[in-house]
Amino acid sequence: GILVYVQFFSYIIASLIIIKKYQVEIKNVYSTIEHINLSWLNFVIFGFIGWKSLEIIELVLLITGRNYSAIFFYITAEVVFLIFVSLMFLKGLKQPEIFSGNNENQHKRKYEKVLLSEAMKEDYKNKLVQCMETQKPYLDLSLCLNDLAEKVSISPQYLSQVLNTCLNKNFFDYINSYRIKESKSLLSGQASNKKTILEILYESGFNSKSVFNTAFKKHTGMTPSQFRRLQNS
Repeated sequence: GILVYVQFFSYIIASLIIIKKYQVEIKNVYSTIEHINLSWLNFVIFGFIGWKSLEIIELVLLITGRNYSAIFFYITAEVVFLIFVSLMFLKGLKQPEIFSGNNENQHKRKYEKVLLSEAMKEDYKNKLVQCMETQKPYLDLSLCLNDLAEKVSISPQYLSQVLNTCLNKNFFDYINSYRIKESKSLLSGQASNKKTILEILYESGFNSKSVFNTAFKKHTGMTPSQFRRLQNS
């Protein structure tokens, strides 16, 4: 019986590690991650932890001879499990994509894992920079790694290599650095005061005020409002 619980909590720890890795990986693929909500995974994991914890308490009470208390925790555990399954069912009805898988990942192209030469990296980096500065793809709110790779005419894997090894950035941070540069330009312009911060963040490629403020402060050390006041002083 004890081995079952050890195995259960081992799976829980492994699941939390996988979720943590995925949270890092999505920044290598997407420039906007607000739409990727992993809270339901935490709900599932901690729901199972709560249910199993009640079972453990029940087991301890049985071993110590507290049968009536054990019965209470047994009933409580079953009720909690029933509520948990019902909530999962409702979650599935509201967000069926949770259980249907990620179509983008299922259909994305497969590329061989070939390391680029330094000359090829430099060539691809120059193409990337030229594309970013002339076409401004970062203004697209839904821009992802595959989209940008198509614009630069290289494979997503090669683009990821260039970003990670030549520019020392993941896709998310690289795109947002250009968006911050664009927003700084808009905040410094003569027409800046005629636009709200919300309008400027959308025009810069962001779609969340909290993400914009966090990224802006990370790159400049001040909030967008403080930056605009400094430019106007």
